[in-house]
This record gives sequence, C-alpha cells and structure tokens, in this order.
Amino acid sequence: MPKADASPRPQPKDLSHHFSAMAKLRVQSSVAPFVQALTPSITNLGAGFPLAGTFPADSLEGAIAKTNRFPLHPMSPTSFPSLDISRFTIPKFSSSIPAVIATDNRIDLATSLQYQDSTGLPSLANFISDFSINHQNQGKIPYSKPEALITSGAVDAFSKCLSTFANPGDSILMEEVTYFTARDAVLPFRVRIAPMKLDDEGIDAVALNRMLDTWSEKNMGRKPHMMYTVSLGQNPTGSVTPLKRKKMIYEVCQKHDILIFEDEPFWPFQYNISEASTETFLATLAPSYLQIDIDGRVLGINTFTKVIAPGCRVGWIVAQPAFIEKLTFLTDDSTSNPSGFGEAVLAQLFRQWGVQGFVRWIEGLRASYLQKRDVLCEALAEGRDLIVHNRSKRKRHSEEHNEHHHNHKTKIRMYEFEVPAAGFLLWVQINTASHPLSHTSRGKSRLTPSEIIQLLWKHLYGPPYNLLTIPGNIFAATPGVQKEIDAAGVGHLRLAFIGVETSDLKRVGEVFGNAMKTFWEGEGWGLEALDADEEV
Repeated sequence: MPKADASPRPQPKDLSHHFSAMAKLRVQSSVAPFVQALTPSITNLGAGFPLAGTFPADSLEGAIAKTNRFPLHPMSPTSFPSLDISRFTIPKFSSSIPAVIATDNRIDLATSLQYQDSTGLPSLANFISDFSINHQNQGKIPYSKPEALITSGAVDAFSKCLSTFANPGDSILMEEVTYFTARDAVLPFRVRIAPMKLDDEGIDAVALNRMLDTWSEKNMGRKPHMMYTVSLGQNPTGSVTPLKRKKMIYEVCQKHDILIFEDEPFWPFQYNISEASTETFLATLAPSYLQIDIDGRVLGINTFTKVIAPGCRVGWIVAQPAFIEKLTFLTDDSTSNPSGFGEAVLAQLFRQWGVQGFVRWIEGLRASYLQKRDVLCEALAEGRDLIVHNRSKRKRHSEEHNEHHHNHKTKIRMYEFEVPAAGFLLWVQINTASHPLSHTSRGKSRLTPSEIIQLLWKHLYGPPYNLLTIPGNIFAATPGVQKEIDAAGVGHLRLAFIGVETSDLKRVGEVFGNAMKTFWEGEGWGLEALDADEEV
C-alpha cells in the first residue's frame, strides 16, 4: 500500500452550479432514516423487509481462481493458465447476531439478499472505496475526503452523471471518435456533442482551448460545461494520455469551468510501462485525472467489467462528497444497489484475494493481453501490403519493331495501425483511397470510404473468412466527424483481441490480411451495383 500523505488537504471547490435542474430538486430518500434505524435490537414493524428465512437460497458455494492464474511472463502463445482454485461458502447467516441490514463487513445471504442502502453491501463498498482511493489512485487525490459510490457498471455510472449534471440544450465535449454506448447515452438527454480533436496522446489541448475560446453560443449552442473522456486506453484508438498532457487539458477545463467524466475501464492494461513488482505495479501506471484534480471537478468512472467479468454489473464513481451525495440520492430513487448475489460473490472474492492478490490478478491479465496484442499486431503487419505486378511494353532502341515486356511491382498499403498503448482494442485505418472502388464509378458517383468499409465489413464477415469486426463509422462522435474522415480518403475497423485464444491469433491475423487482399482484388464488391464496363 502506498504511504498516505498525512498533510491536510484543501476542501474541493463548490461546483454545485453545475447540477442539473432535476438534481437540484433531489433529496435523500424519505425511507432512508428508517432503514438506518434497523439495528439488531429493534423489532421491525415499519419497513417491509421479509425475514431472511423466506429466502430460498440457504448458502452460496463456488470456486475462485488463485491470483497467479495468468503468468507475468508467458513463455509462448500456447502457454496454459494455472487452474488452481480455492473454494468458498457464503452462508445465510454469518453471525450469531443476525442483522437485517449489514452495517459491518459481514458477508452472508441474509443481508446481501435483503433490501440495502444504495451505497451497497458494506464489505464490498468498503473494499471499492479503499482500493480506488488509496491504491488505484495511490492516495494522491489532492482534495480532502474523496468518496466512492457503487454503481451497476460504468454505463450506469455515466448515465447517472448525465442525470445529475445535464440539462436539455446543454453541450458536452467528447473525443472525435468515442465509445459509441456513451455517445448514444447522451442523445436522449437532448445534449449536443462537441467533438474534440485527437492525436497520438489523446485530446489535443491546444485545439480544445482554441475551440472553447472562440465558442459562439449563437451559432453553436450552449458552451460545454461537461467533458467525457477515456484517456487510458482510448476507445477505439488505444492511446494513453500522459500526465503532462493531462495537466494541460485540466487547465483548459479550469479556465472554461468544465467537469470531467473520466471513464477508465482499461486503466490497468497499460503496456509501455517499467518492469515492477506486484507491490509497486500500480505506481508505474499513467495516472487518472483524479490525481491532479485540485478543484474536485473530476468524476472518475470505473468498473469490474474488464478485470473480473462483464456480468458482474458492478462499477463505481469517485468524486467530491457533494457530487457523491447527489448521485446517491439519484441511486436511492432509481437502480438502488447492484444484485445482492453479485455483491456477495465479489465481496468474498476480494476477502480471499486481498488488495495485493487483486493487483496480482490484474498484472496477470495485463501480461496475457500484452502477449495477445503482440501476436496479432505482428500477423497484421505482415499482411498489410498488396504487391501488384504491372506489365508494360517497351521497344528496343536497336530493334524498333520488337517489343519487350517488363514487369513492375507496385506496393499498395491497404491498411495501417498504431500498436495500442493500452486496452485491448486495435484501430485499423483502411486506406480506401488506394482501393479500386474509390476510382470506379457507380452511376454518377463514386464509392465513399464509408461505403467501401461497409462492403469490406460484409466481406470479412462472410465465408470463408468469418471475422466479426466493428466498422469505424459507429465511433464517430457526430455525423460531421464521419464526413471529415471520409474526406480524408480513409475508413476504419476496430478489432478486439481478447476474445480469441492467443494460440489462434496468428492465424486470425493472417486470415484478415488474406481477406483484405482478396477484397482489393475484386471479391466482395457487389459488382452488380457497379458499371460493368469499368476495368479494375
């Protein structure tokens, strides 16, 4: 555990002017004081809480992987993970003094399957709070008493942020290519998306400041007061925003009074880091905005989806107390806590693993994903060029009427990519301008990059290739962004390498490269839609 800084820290700024009209009206649930009054010595004639004896689940048994399942240095793509396990039993009652509501770190079905406070099962909520503040963020959040609130995953957390801070007609900053589910979550709130330019380090701080300095509410709507970003394994590009750039972006947000919703599901899967022991691993990772948040304007969104399992449906938000209070009021009246079964299993897992065990698990996953990334990227790099043999005729100088054929080789770069610095996504740029269909007429127009990508997607998905990819256009923050990408003569596909066994990734990469070559050579074009007299 990192050493805690005992020096006093300032209170976060009062940023309550950012609350939405609905959030300003939210207050604590009317029943909350009565639920909190349910102690073991009190006979409950008030709250409609059934007796635990009526719950059909009497115990919950299972097996948990040992934290060293995945080696830190995999020997080969065919290396097998350890299958060592430890068993557990979660009883109906864990104490001789039964409780209706858990107020301590007990893990039992009597309390986890009961109605709970929206802050979640204490044993799990306490672990999340300690881990996220003191370990993941190294105890470096610079204001006094940051808090964590359990959620039903990261998307639920982001939706709650929007409910708490967004009014219809507001604007939100999002990266020009962004996580499509987050973008889609914005739309029902009637909030306008303002796309931010990206480079290989994430958001371009200079361009962002220029856009905000010159913002015209008459022409562009309300000036943004919210930003959504994935800075540690950007989705879909895989970039990592370093601390120096983060500080520049944070200063822009201070200048223009913008809240930062920082969604970091890929935070531990950073690859360009120094070798470290389990005890120092977290300190080697690029930090979140929370670690430089002197104002309290960052809401850190996280989830167990990528590090434990998607079906957990458990995440959390770290923010200043005033924000957590309003988010808790919203949770009281909406989702409440996550599933008690899931909370109990996660709480038991972390009790058996401990913080260091959890970190070791994360390290092993990172090592496994790094190996997957390298295998796929190597295979893709080998197949990205198409060699075209051009045959030309030339006359000899000495024999005017004799012709000789000369073969010329032309190399066409069909696609390219940057090796992702974090996460498990690969953003492949398809150089559609070099594809024959970009020069072949279709009636009165030519195929746009988006149209070519759609044909390519179908070509990859169909036999004999049978590859599912995600077309890049669904990541565009706005239709205007996609028009700019089309104008550049490129398209994109997003590949995810975690859903394939490491031993099969080389073959998959080769299949992708072969499919690209055949697509450049005429397969999958839908020629019935093209002029038959065009020579390719």
